[in-house]
Amino acid sequence: MLSFRKITKRFGPVIANNDISFDVFRGDIHALVGQNGAGKTTLISCLSGLVTPDEGEILWCDRTLTVSNPHQAVTAGIGVIHQAVTLDLGLTVAENIVIGAEPRSRLGWIKWRTADARIRELMSVLGLDLPLARVAGELSIAQQRAVEILRLLWRRADLIILDEPTSNLGPQEIEGLCATLKQLKATGVTCVLITHRLKEVIDTADRVTVLREGQHVATGPVGDFPLHHLRELMFGEAGTKESSAQHLRTQDREEGTVKEAILRLSVPEHDALCEIRVREGEVTSVIALPGNGLEELASTAVGDHRSAKLTVISERGAESSTCAQHRCAKVSVVPSKHAGTSLALDMSVTENVAIGRERSFTATVPGVGLLSYAHLERAFSRLASEFKIVAASPRQKLRELSGGNRQRLLLARELDKNPWLLILEHPGQGLDEASIKFFRSKVREQVEDHDKGLFGVVVLSHDLEEALGMGDRLLVMYRGRVVYEISTEEVDSKALEKIGLCLSTGKDV
Repeated sequence: MLSFRKITKRFGPVIANNDISFDVFRGDIHALVGQNGAGKTTLISCLSGLVTPDEGEILWCDRTLTVSNPHQAVTAGIGVIHQAVTLDLGLTVAENIVIGAEPRSRLGWIKWRTADARIRELMSVLGLDLPLARVAGELSIAQQRAVEILRLLWRRADLIILDEPTSNLGPQEIEGLCATLKQLKATGVTCVLITHRLKEVIDTADRVTVLREGQHVATGPVGDFPLHHLRELMFGEAGTKESSAQHLRTQDREEGTVKEAILRLSVPEHDALCEIRVREGEVTSVIALPGNGLEELASTAVGDHRSAKLTVISERGAESSTCAQHRCAKVSVVPSKHAGTSLALDMSVTENVAIGRERSFTATVPGVGLLSYAHLERAFSRLASEFKIVAASPRQKLRELSGGNRQRLLLARELDKNPWLLILEHPGQGLDEASIKFFRSKVREQVEDHDKGLFGVVVLSHDLEEALGMGDRLLVMYRGRVVYEISTEEVDSKALEKIGLCLSTGKDV
């Protein structure tokens, strides 16, 4: 159905795709995996018309595919669901599904009854039940993903490509999305699943293709690739070894003398008041199912929430409540939805290094303050080398980088600010396993290095594995309040059962 034949794509000196060839069979769920910078995003961009390969060709239904934009790709039957939700959150579910392809009468009126009937037919086939009249912004991320799938099916897509669709979903929502993909397969739709979660590949996909450093490594049935073998193919043998740095713990802390900072979140419309205590030298993980308060914590800290308020009380009693005060108090936030808040996609990678600390890169000219690009480029080169950020040049636009490289840049920049408190929302989003381990070790090193001045770290996550892997302590949040707390070193099968109950009911018995 789909064939890549010797695809090569260069961005300046960087070869993103190097002579890649493999086939995707009709009706399969085909997983595309590889570490950050492996070339997955570029390959899919070639398929969807966002970029043109320098060499090679793509065959679609035995014919050479020639598309120059995503609209032409959709018209040909190829649809892409990107990592960031692309719905218009101010429109209803039904409007988002039919927009641009509305059924119209001879007079130009939209035939909503016809649209409603067909949408419900599509939902029935996939086992979905969405409120068509509700505004899309009121839905959960999982429901928004379902709307994006329906939007492509409305346009009769034969091939749906999903780029990290589960990165912001909880365990139950991931299970539901994987079930939806299997239903799509049953209807004859072909899916390409780009993911870093190898368990999803094993549980969901029929075939898998592995890319590494822009080259094709292997393609075949999932059953031919045990989990450990997939990791070896993706990262190489060295990349599969666990970094010992992530297991560091401060052993010399005396009981009763540990300093604490407090994060106090108030959400008036939910009548919720949550307090999170952060201990000096610790990584505190906070986990909750979507819709239970984690989103408000991060969005309030970056000023992207109208009514909620986050107050940070330091161990000295000093308080900060506004974004400006947070910055002055050296509170750094890495939100999951970073485009437009923490990153500027149309600016260069170098300019993004300066965001939030422009004065540090200002060259003093009498009466004028100008950014020193030479200083900025040196800073970017240092971070790119230390954090393995792949870019064609310091002047390359951030939009042209893969999602994983954007996340690396954001995490690197915020750590480079030497913050007093670091808040990370889904820090592993868009990162492969090796990168996640790398950043765990970097965060841990900075926590342990008293000269850096990092008092503590708060990790906000819907993913229990991520929360346990990053944190020293685990806090479970339910409906805006912390209902359970445990040291991650004490988590056993009984504790996991309690955590599951607290996540879903707010009670551990």
